[in-house]
Amino acid sequence: MSDPTSLLREAMVSLEQETKRQAFVLVRPFDHILPDRLGEEIKRVHGQQIPESHAPLDVVLESDGGQADAAYKAILIFRSVTNDLRVLVPRWAKSAATLFALGANGIAMTPALAELGPLDAQVIDPRNPARMMSALDGYQSVEYLRDYALQTQNLAVRQSLARTRNRIPLGEVIERSESFAVGVISPIMSQVKPLDFGGWGRTLDIGKAYAERLLTEYGMADSEDFDPRETANQLVYGYPHHGFVIDLDEAKALGLNAAPMDEALHGLSCAVVDRAFACRQEVCEEGGHRMDRGYCGYAPEEDSTDEQTADDEPLAGEEVPENGSENATDADELRQRIISKAT
Repeated sequence: MSDPTSLLREAMVSLEQETKRQAFVLVRPFDHILPDRLGEEIKRVHGQQIPESHAPLDVVLESDGGQADAAYKAILIFRSVTNDLRVLVPRWAKSAATLFALGANGIAMTPALAELGPLDAQVIDPRNPARMMSALDGYQSVEYLRDYALQTQNLAVRQSLARTRNRIPLGEVIERSESFAVGVISPIMSQVKPLDFGGWGRTLDIGKAYAERLLTEYGMADSEDFDPRETANQLVYGYPHHGFVIDLDEAKALGLNAAPMDEALHGLSCAVVDRAFACRQEVCEEGGHRMDRGYCGYAPEEDSTDEQTADDEPLAGEEVPENGSENATDADELRQRIISKAT
């Protein structure tokens, strides 16, 4: 029985033969070690020589997201090695993965199946530190309370005037209504910490700033009247929850250069994703490094033996080297050169 890396190689070669473009698969979280992994892969395939930027490249993407900083660094690396970048999304690329895709020239999505997602960042829930919540939930809850306070005061003014038949001066009615509204809202507002509120807003602004830069710099615009600021604002603030489905039609409505993926390309892309998920690579969660399902890279080498197979279960408390590779130093130097070139 073939090992997962051999099967992945076969799937990626088939995809490249179909598209006549080099393929790269990214099926993993966007964590802080991802840029290092990209540097390692570029060094493995191209050596110390940075590839010619005119070579077309497809990135087969499936990810729940991760860190916005990592996604931004990753797309800068890709854009420095190719001016013709297409992202293939056969099923989903949510949150930070969507941010990454905004830096491509175009996105190919499977109609009715593929989905992108909003860019509202996830933060620790102050009510339960073991859970995460959308920063937009916290940020908009304060706005809701502000509107609720104004509505409460307006209602109190109208009812006071009606019940007293305007016998009390308007100024006194407004003063009493204001005190009433403050009494209603203050216990609720006291639970909101200013530092949390400022942090929520700042976190949302990070995703928006990255999105604006990518949409302004690269070829994702679908029309001349495309407004990067408006699209970025919609992606961060315009959807009711973090899991909202941005399908092909919605992506096009946002002004993104999104195109339908035909059945053949969908099948080949799904095969790549499924076989990439059967491999194992280093990831970082909550500060700890471990091996997990997924793969990020070009097609594996034919005699690749450095990846664990899907049947190799990690030992309890398994640790992997902090840098993730014996060549991490060289790879990091190459990555820094690439990022410097891109910026």
